Amino acid sequence: MEESKQLNSLVVRYQNGDKAVFGDIYEALAPMRNGWLAKASGRYLDDKATRLASFDDTLCDSLCRYNPDIGRFVGFLADNLRRANAKGYRNRNRKKLTCEVPDDPIYSDDDDGMTLLDTIADANPLPEEVVQKKRDHRQVISILLADQSAEVKRIAEHRPMYKTDNALAKALGVHHTVVKRTWSKIVARYDANRYGPISEYLA
Repeated sequence: MEESKQLNSLVVRYQNGDKAVFGDIYEALAPMRNGWLAKASGRYLDDKATRLASFDDTLCDSLCRYNPDIGRFVGFLADNLRRANAKGYRNRNRKKLTCEVPDDPIYSDDDDGMTLLDTIADANPLPEEVVQKKRDHRQVISILLADQSAEVKRIAEHRPMYKTDNALAKALGVHHTVVKRTWSKIVARYDANRYGPISEYLA
C-alpha cells in the first residue's frame, strides 16, 4: 500500500511538471512491466521491442490522463494495459500500414486552413525542393501517427530537431528508452521498400 501511495505521489509530481521523476516511475513499475511482457508474449505482440513499445505508449497515455480522485495509478494503468491488449488482439490480422499521401494535411495550426509550414514558407521563401521535402515530412508523419497517442506524436514530430535520442528525451522530459522504443515502433510502420529511407523524410 505504501509503495502504491509513493507511486501516486510521483505521478502527481510528473503531471505538475516535474518530468525528472519519470525514471523513478518507470523503475517502480518494473514488476508490472515484466508481467505485461510475459502475458503479451505469444499473442499479437510478436517481439520484445514491440511489447515494450506497447507498454511505454500505454504508460505515457495513462500519465497524461490519470486523475488521483479515481484511485491508485497502478490500477488505472492495469486497466489501460488490458484495453491495449484487447485492442491489439482484435487488430492482430490487420495488414501492416502502408503510406498513401493524402490530398490534404491532417495537422493545421490556423482557423483559415493554412498550416504552420505554409505560414513559414510565405514569410521566408525557400527553394521549391526544400519546401517539398518539408511537406513530405509533414504528410508522412501524419499518416504514420494517425492512430497513435499524443505522446508518440510529440516524440516523432520533435525528433528531427535533435541529434540523439537522449537529447530529445531530455527536452521532452521522458526517459530515453521511451524515445528509442517509440521511434523503433514508428520506423517499423514505414514502408521503406516503397518510399526509400525514412531519414530522407524526417531529417
